[in-house]
Amino acid sequence: MGWIEAWDATWLQVMREARAPALTAVALALSVQGGVLFGSVLLPAALAIAFVVRGYRRGGLFLLATAVATAVLTRVVKELVGADRPPGGLLELASPSWPSGHASAASALAVSVVLLVRRSWVVAAGALYVLLHALARTYLGVHWLSDTVAGAVLGAAVAIVGWLLTGRPRADRTVRTAA
Repeated sequence: MGWIEAWDATWLQVMREARAPALTAVALALSVQGGVLFGSVLLPAALAIAFVVRGYRRGGLFLLATAVATAVLTRVVKELVGADRPPGGLLELASPSWPSGHASAASALAVSVVLLVRRSWVVAAGALYVLLHALARTYLGVHWLSDTVAGAVLGAAVAIVGWLLTGRPRADRTVRTAA
């Protein structure tokens, strides 16, 4: 067993030992919130609309493009790698495990908003958002810790590359355009 597998197994055991009804309810709620419909479609779309309404069209389009690119890339990588999920999870899922789609979507969204807004409280909120989703997925036993780390890195990378390729949009008065 390599060090990553040992790390994953140890973390999975820690999460299993931490299980309690209240924590399970929170983890399940985060699982729904971070799922495809809400985490990859509705939340990014709502934020994009908010940016566009406030006159930051490029920022809104960047958010949507990042969400779509992250979802597609995550799915492709999952199918190419085909990693098994941990045994004994609290949810039955048929899709491959690596990388975590919840973590990639959360990270892409958080990093995108941080790049657009650039406020310290947004950085803290974004980091907490990603961390909570990663913890929820490992707590539920549907992802190895390495799945969530890989997902978070993938989502952040898509956001950063997209931001660079789109001319580094920002949600400030210097780049505001009419809606």
